[in-house]
Amino acid sequence: MMISTPPVNFVDTSVFCNLLPIYGMDQDRSAIVEELETKLDAGETLILPVTTIIEAGNHIRHIDNGKARKSCAERFTQVLLATSAGKLPWKLHQYTWGPEMLQALAAGGNTGMTFVQHAVGGIGCGDLCILCERDLYAQRSLKQNVQVWTIDETLLSHC
Repeated sequence: MMISTPPVNFVDTSVFCNLLPIYGMDQDRSAIVEELETKLDAGETLILPVTTIIEAGNHIRHIDNGKARKSCAERFTQVLLATSAGKLPWKLHQYTWGPEMLQALAAGGNTGMTFVQHAVGGIGCGDLCILCERDLYAQRSLKQNVQVWTIDETLLSHC
């Protein structure tokens, strides 16, 4: 009998923005928090990719409301520190970018399209980086069920 292990989920920016929450990008917060609880109860592993952190930080910088931007930046800082201390339900994807990552990004990961094709009409570089991080993690860890947890329809179509 084959025992299935719970999946590993790379947390996409669209999900992370709801969890923080980031002002103006948290419309699905209650559903995301509920799904988070379901994933944790099921024993699923959550991985926070470096790309998600960078994209979320950039979104915060572009919040028009200065008071909301400061409040969100403070929450973001608290989340970064709590993540580094292992106090949150996800693990930081501790991976140093090197030739392998750059080659995967240029090739478009496992999407069947190169970076150039994506740049012309596919997903953005951040989403492609998350897919490449996920794929390289799966190769290194030999885990069979490594997913991206996203609500981004365009990214979802490449998962």
